[in-house]
Amino acid sequence: MKLLISFTFIIIICALMNSLTSVPVTEANDGLTAIVERNLADYTWCRIWVTDSNLNYIAGNTKDHYCRGDDFNFTLPAGTTTYFVFAHVVGSWEEDKKRGPYNGNACLNIHGSVDIWKFSDLELKYCFYKII
Repeated sequence: MKLLISFTFIIIICALMNSLTSVPVTEANDGLTAIVERNLADYTWCRIWVTDSNLNYIAGNTKDHYCRGDDFNFTLPAGTTTYFVFAHVVGSWEEDKKRGPYNGNACLNIHGSVDIWKFSDLELKYCFYKII
């Protein structure tokens, strides 16, 4: 009888240990999003791109685009944990601008004109409805 109780006890302990260690593992992200609101002056062109922590291109524009109107919405590859967002304005004497590092969703705004432009972080609440 003692042997049967000990064997049952060992089976229950093993089952409990297995259930405690079988926690599902998720990826680093389920597709982070970087949104850039485009508010440059009319007829201004820009390029926005995203790099990983090693500054390797992972998303964004590879060519210049008109930078007034609809937002750029970049979904980053699964597994991206840290990233930067860059901006370039065609014809500007200003250097390209880099923002980050980011570890979650990001909301940015590019505004101004060819001569003077800003690339700013915004609170997520300004882009939240766009990320959902």
